[in-house]
Amino acid sequence: MKKINEYGWTGVFVRTDKGEEIFRGAVEAGYIVSEPGGSIESYYPVNPGHPKKKFAVPTRIEYRKKYGWPVPKIT
Repeated sequence: MKKINEYGWTGVFVRTDKGEEIFRGAVEAGYIVSEPGGSIESYYPVNPGHPKKKFAVPTRIEYRKKYGWPVPKIT
């Protein structure tokens, strides 16, 4: 990615529908410039535990659902 200003760039992972709504609102309001990223696999070097966590998390998701807590979208 090319640097578009003096602040550089960062990756964002949106995990819930509410997070998606907030993120899109910030983009539409002009607070954030959004460009498409790569596939999730391209981020593994940044977060090498992701594949392990992705498959270890179903029990935690069920626990969160049981108590009505927010549940992340796992892709």
